[in-house]
Amino acid sequence: MLRARMLLVMTQKMNQFISMLRRKLTLDVHESCRFTIGNAMTG
Repeated sequence: MLRARMLLVMTQKMNQFISMLRRKLTLDVHESCRFTIGNAMTG
């Protein structure tokens, strides 16, 4: 019983971590895309 509960908590933590990473990756990609497009437009 205790093990199942711990597993559930670990899974939730992993999911939070993964979604946080995905959000950060998405933001980074958007930033670099904007940067690249800006550079292409200006010069």
